[in-house]
Amino acid sequence: MASKNNSLYWEVDISGKGIVLHINQEPMRVSISLPVYLAKELGEALVVNAEVVKARREPLR
Repeated sequence: MASKNNSLYWEVDISGKGIVLHINQEPMRVSISLPVYLAKELGEALVVNAEVVKARREPLR
């Protein structure tokens, strides 16, 4: 459940350093950096899952 004060989001660092996961759950704020080899695997999984979700949302023709 995301709101203005409580949110979870991730970013891909284009420079190749990896993925940074930001958690903003009051009163705690945490940023977790994943190394490149984990970020690559996670990033590929996220892209594949996003494509699957996108495909499922498109109407059948």
